[in-house]
Amino acid sequence: MDTTHEGRTTSPMQSYTRTQVAYGAAVFVIGAVIAFVLPFLG
Repeated sequence: MDTTHEGRTTSPMQSYTRTQVAYGAAVFVIGAVIAFVLPFLG
């Protein structure tokens, strides 16, 4: 991976840490529960 670029970078050009992936997965799961499970409980 070429990391010598200067200037603007975009997300696909940057690597993700495990913490960022875990945080994104947790946000997705919470959102899915709110969108799909919560309406059936009420």
